[in-house]
Amino acid sequence: MAIPRRKRVLIIAAFFILMAWHSMNAPEPTKASYSTPFHHPLFHQSIPINRETPIAADVESIVHIADEAKILVYLHSNRTTCIEPQLIGRLSGYFLSKIKWSYQHVTNHNVIVGRYTVPSPGNYFLEIIATMCQALDMDTDATNVCLIDPSQHRLTMDNATLDAALITTNNNNNAEGIGFWYNKNEVTMDTTDATSSIKPLFTRYQPQNCRGDNAALDRCKIPTDVTRFDPYEFQFNSQFFLNDEYLKGKEGRLCFIGASHSRVLARFANQISNNIHVLQVDHRYVANLTQSEVGYASKCGKVVIGMGQWDAGHHGMGPTSFRELKKEMNRAMLEFVKPLLDANVSVYFRNMHYNPLGDLITQCPPADWRNPNVVDTYNIITKELCNEFQVPFIDTTDITGIMWDRQEDWAHFKDISGELEARYFLYRVFS
Repeated sequence: MAIPRRKRVLIIAAFFILMAWHSMNAPEPTKASYSTPFHHPLFHQSIPINRETPIAADVESIVHIADEAKILVYLHSNRTTCIEPQLIGRLSGYFLSKIKWSYQHVTNHNVIVGRYTVPSPGNYFLEIIATMCQALDMDTDATNVCLIDPSQHRLTMDNATLDAALITTNNNNNAEGIGFWYNKNEVTMDTTDATSSIKPLFTRYQPQNCRGDNAALDRCKIPTDVTRFDPYEFQFNSQFFLNDEYLKGKEGRLCFIGASHSRVLARFANQISNNIHVLQVDHRYVANLTQSEVGYASKCGKVVIGMGQWDAGHHGMGPTSFRELKKEMNRAMLEFVKPLLDANVSVYFRNMHYNPLGDLITQCPPADWRNPNVVDTYNIITKELCNEFQVPFIDTTDITGIMWDRQEDWAHFKDISGELEARYFLYRVFS
């Protein structure tokens, strides 16, 4: 049965009210409940595995535990093809949800634990892909680390579904509880009906040799098609009053510091607000954030810094190593950020955007290192240093991370995601 659009919006609002209540009343999790997340329950739902992909040879089973909103990927102890599979998972249906994975039990228990959040129980499509076969740490040289061929990276069958039974609050994996993507159409979800208007939202990617005239070939058009994202709209959490009133009377100068992604955000922000002067200050690398640049940036009352695209991008020099990025970011905090704070400039960092799996990213060896695993590591480094220096880190993964593969140009959120993100930045910075 279809869920009317108004009812879905009310479901989301009720979900966030429940989250707020739970955060005030829920007890702390006990060690016992946390120490055995990999137990095999008496009642579980088996997820069908795509056995045609080579990496599936190392997967024993995939199990969904509905009453814990948890997915367990059991690996063979003697696996040889993909020793440390790095996963991305997404639920699609009436709502979208990205699965948050924990790898702490891989070595001793051969299981990867995934958790998800949905605002309404029901039947959802499930896609799990593996991006690479090794974990990245601070000492990993990502230069020659290849991604799994995206034409063979899907671990789940095309028709894989799960029955979500729990509205999760204590393990919420939404970055800031900003909101949810929901299907705007009045639809029913019937996995046996090929004409059903809800389709699984498979990961978008660009196959090799799909540029120029080849882009019109079916083998290229289908995996690169962006219309798959059209049915979904975003609903903000009810605590964020992002209507036309929230910027009334707000004035000042906001600078988005970074390269082209910051330029897109500044453009959207200027379209949203007439009273706030928004501009982009172009800095491509973290190494560019030096003391000599403080003077110009100090003219901005508020600053949002977003770096990483050039450090990991395809510019003939390879990616900035994780150790080097941390070193440069630490220096930038001392030489660039601290003087701005001393000048009473409000400084924020934002998460680096994901890039879809373009051909330069997935070729082997890669010519572009902005893959999800490198982006995650860059963001972890930035967030940890923000915590250390007590600089706010704004994580908009709720908006851009669930639809991380939608950018038509394989880089920039020039669509509704970018506008929503800019709107949220204005709210956070000026509220």
